[in-house]
Amino acid sequence: MKTAALVLLAILTLLGAVLAALGKVPAIHLILIPGLLILAIVYERVFYSRKPPPDRPLEDTGEVFTDPATGKTVHVRYDAGTGERYYDEEA
Repeated sequence: MKTAALVLLAILTLLGAVLAALGKVPAIHLILIPGLLILAIVYERVFYSRKPPPDRPLEDTGEVFTDPATGKTVHVRYDAGTGERYYDEEA
């Protein structure tokens, strides 16, 4: 879904750039809005995915559930030092 959104936003950004270059419409908003959305999606993909720090042991909470999006079993663990929760998919 996010890949499709990225492709659509890239097409809209390119279209806005072409329209702005041709002087057909004042198209700065057609470049900025999709461009900002692209940055938001890329940021979420790269920086928001929380991975446990390798040097700290994680404690198991005992919570187990099935991820509705992937259908995989997920175990919940947390870092006692920070209180952050991590979700590990069962392999």
